[in-house]
Amino acid sequence: MRYLAKEEKGRDLTVSCYANCREQGYHIINWQEGLKSRAVSFSEDRNSDDIRVWYGPGVWFGTDGVPVNDNCVSRSFRHKHERSAAAFALRYLLTGKD
Repeated sequence: MRYLAKEEKGRDLTVSCYANCREQGYHIINWQEGLKSRAVSFSEDRNSDDIRVWYGPGVWFGTDGVPVNDNCVSRSFRHKHERSAAAFALRYLLTGKD
């Protein structure tokens, strides 16, 4: 998070957390004009110990962590690969590339 805040100085970032019956996780949104905003949401997958990262341009997430629009995709990372998941989320937030 410190790296993201440093790299995106002057931009608006929103970090929030969520919890539903099965998962607890976080949303990060890199606000930009229009649908250029990029968002990620990540948590432990509900059916395994893997990490699930949801991401997409102009994506909105509900308070339960579920994406509310159709242009969101996800990627899984194996348990104990938190650094890979974090690097992926950071790269997407900064560049928009997956």
